[in-house]
Amino acid sequence: MSIQERCEYLYQVTPEGNAKLLAVRGYEPLIRLPESIEGHPLTALGEYGFSRLRDIPSDAVWTKTEDSDGMQLLCGNAVEEVWLPDTVAEIGALAFYDCRKLREVSMGAGLTSLGSDAFMNCRALERVDLRCGVDEPSGAKLILQQVRMQMEIRFCLPDGSPEAALLYPEYTEGYQEIGPAHIFALQMEGEGFRARQCFRDRVVDLSAYDDVFPRIALEEKTIVAGKMALLRLAWPAGLTEEHRLDYEVYVRAHGYALACMQLEMRGLSMLQLLCELRLLAPGELAEIITAASRMEWAEGTAALMQWQKQYYGGSTGKRYDLIEW
Repeated sequence: MSIQERCEYLYQVTPEGNAKLLAVRGYEPLIRLPESIEGHPLTALGEYGFSRLRDIPSDAVWTKTEDSDGMQLLCGNAVEEVWLPDTVAEIGALAFYDCRKLREVSMGAGLTSLGSDAFMNCRALERVDLRCGVDEPSGAKLILQQVRMQMEIRFCLPDGSPEAALLYPEYTEGYQEIGPAHIFALQMEGEGFRARQCFRDRVVDLSAYDDVFPRIALEEKTIVAGKMALLRLAWPAGLTEEHRLDYEVYVRAHGYALACMQLEMRGLSMLQLLCELRLLAPGELAEIITAASRMEWAEGTAALMQWQKQYYGGSTGKRYDLIEW
């Protein structure tokens, strides 16, 4: 993501000599935080750090840039993507409260403390990138314990490409009264809760995560189960042959619907995966190529026709009425 680095920071110096970030001023909603602030390693985000609600401690100080004209306080709807340095180990309570346009957060593996309701009302948050291996301890479990909505967690290699991408479906919880004695039982709805239990301490248990998929395939909508399956097939770290077959069987059964969804999003990488693994029937691929042409997506049409030749050995026998652009 293209993110800004020229900002001003409100921070405190902790007793250990580290920096605790309290607020940010800048120009754009895409924010990259530094590893240190005025010589102090940045190790924590304070409470309400990106929220409009805040109390400013008397010992907090602002950094200054040469030109701050036009800078605004980056909080609430003025925050869309945030890159946290590897040094950050603590995120305070309600740190991103009411950041309703926040879509992505990138961080290192060192998060060990996450305050209550850190992501409350972050309704657009759909992905967290962790710059570590999927077999390394990370803050994934802490985040998923707080975020009940659908969430994609990516474990990224040093070059930024994913080693694994795991989808955790949304779930809800509530109390239901049982019996006249006003006894209440906690009820969970949605398989996302089960998927969130697949950890050994701070490390993802990939086998347990993959074991949950058959239930998700039965209970969740195609758009959810299909995305989970495609992500595992695209970046199959730790994927056993048995689990790979589970995902492939599901995708093959819903291949056309999933391809149509990817077509709407112009998701070339997943369309290529469907072709490369031959999870679309030849006739289904032909229909997708026709649809891409009708929507005047030149890049997609050309790529799909190339993959048809590469992975399916040529034409399906169908003639395409291609639109000339």
